[in-house]
Amino acid sequence: MTPAWPVYASKSTQGQLDEARDAYEDTKNKIEETAGKIDDLTSEQAALQGSLDELNSKLETAADILERLEAQINTKKYEIDVTWGRIEELATQIDILEDKADEQYELVKSQIKYIYESGDTMYMALLRGGATYSDYINRNSYMEMFAEYNQNNINNLVETGKALKDTQAEYEKELVELEQEKEELDEYEDAVAKQQSDIQSMVDATSEQVRNYGDEIESAEARLKDYEARLSKQEEDIEVLEAKLEEERKITQQAAKSEWRDISGVEYTGGDRKLLANLIWCEAGNEEYVGQVAVGAVVMNRVMSSVFPDTIVGVIYQRGQFTPASSGRLALALSLDSATESCYRAADAAMSGVNNIGSCLYFRTPTSRVSPKYVIGGHYFY
Repeated sequence: MTPAWPVYASKSTQGQLDEARDAYEDTKNKIEETAGKIDDLTSEQAALQGSLDELNSKLETAADILERLEAQINTKKYEIDVTWGRIEELATQIDILEDKADEQYELVKSQIKYIYESGDTMYMALLRGGATYSDYINRNSYMEMFAEYNQNNINNLVETGKALKDTQAEYEKELVELEQEKEELDEYEDAVAKQQSDIQSMVDATSEQVRNYGDEIESAEARLKDYEARLSKQEEDIEVLEAKLEEERKITQQAAKSEWRDISGVEYTGGDRKLLANLIWCEAGNEEYVGQVAVGAVVMNRVMSSVFPDTIVGVIYQRGQFTPASSGRLALALSLDSATESCYRAADAAMSGVNNIGSCLYFRTPTSRVSPKYVIGGHYFY
C-alpha cells in the first residue's frame, strides 16, 4: 500500500504572473488616479489661494478705511470738545455781562430814585451851585449826559450779551452738526468694522481650506511615492516570474521530449544503494523521511528519463547537477558511509519505485525564481 505523503502543491507560476500583472495594472491605475487627484487638488488650492489673496487685499483696504475713519472721528471729537469749550466760555461771559447789566440797571434805578425823592431840593442845589445861568444850563446838560451815559452802558451790555448769545447759538448749531457728523462716522466705522470682521472670518475659513488642501496634497504625494515604489517592485517581481515561467517552460519542454521507461527496466550495480543513500544524506539528512524519499525519487525520475543518464552513477555525477558531487562532500560521506538508516530506507523505497513527487526532475531550497509543484520539508520540487 502506497503511504499518504504530506506534500503541498503551490500556485502555478502562470497564476502568480497573472496576479502580479493584475496588481501591476491596478497600481498603475492608482498612480494615474492619485496623480489626477493631486492635479485637481492643486488647481483647487490655487483657486482658493487666489480668493485668499483677494480677501487679504480687501482686509487691508478695510483696515486703511478704519484707520482714516478713526483719525476723522478723533478730529471730530477734538472739534466737539473745542466747540463745547467755546460755548461754556461764552456762557460764562454772558453771565458776567448780564450781571454787569443788572448792576448798571440797579445803579440807574438808584439814581432815578434819588432824583425822584430829592425833587426840588436837588434842582435848587444845582442852581445854587452855579455862578451863572450858563453854569446852570451846563449842570443840567451834565445830568442829561450822565443819564444818557448810563443808558448807553446798559444798551451796550445788552447788545454785547445779545451778540454773545448769537455766537453761542451758532456754536451750538455747529456742535449739533459736528455731533451728527461724528454719529455718521461712528455708524460708518461700525459698518466697516463689521465688514472687516466678516472678511477676517472668510480669510480664516479660506486659509483653513488652503491648509487642508495642502495636507491632502501632501498625503496624496506620499501615496503616489508609495505606489511608484510598489510599481517598481512589481516590475521586478514580474521580471522574476517571467524568467521563472520561461525556466519552467524549458523544463516542461524537456520533460515532454523525454521518453520514460519503467523502473523495472533499470539495472543497478552493487554500489548504487550506498551512493544514493549518501547523496540523500548530503541533500536531506536533516529532513523527515518523506523529504528523503522525495530526493531519491528525483534521482530515479532522471534515471528513467531519456534526457538524463540511465544509471544512478551517471545521474548523480552528471556535471553541474548535484552540488555535493562536485564539492567533494559526497565523496567524504561515501568514505565514512555517513548515510543514516533512514536515508538507506529512503534509497530502497525510491529504487523500488516509491514516488511522492510525480514527474518532477528538480529540487532545491526555496527561491522566488521557482514555482514548485510540491513543497516537502525544506525543498521545492518541480
